[in-house]
Amino acid sequence: EAWKALGDTSPHQAMQEYIAAVKKLDPSWNPQTTEKRGKESKTGFGGPVVSSLYQEEEIIREEDKNIFDYCRENNIDYVTKAIQSKKVDVNVTDEEGRALLHWACDRGHKELVSVLLQNAADVNIQ
Repeated sequence: EAWKALGDTSPHQAMQEYIAAVKKLDPSWNPQTTEKRGKESKTGFGGPVVSSLYQEEEIIREEDKNIFDYCRENNIDYVTKAIQSKKVDVNVTDEEGRALLHWACDRGHKELVSVLLQNAADVNIQ
């Protein structure tokens, strides 16, 4: 989804915008200076660099969905109502320890990230 949202943005332009965003978050970050640690590199911002392949997600029946499924789908209305009705804790984590905020950020759902933050999502949750 995140790549599709870029539309006609060239890979070079996307890279430049990404670098600008990282530098805004961590002004001391320099892409030319990273410490090598075995096969993984660690930068001053964000910890180890990890990459994984996108996997096609299975289709889940509506009655079998949980809050994480709605978050992954960017169903802002459902997630907002669930959190505001107190049916769901905004900082709930899945079986692998990922919070709604992790999923929304991972999927590039900016508006959903804003909703979660407005509803007291913990930006430091691990």
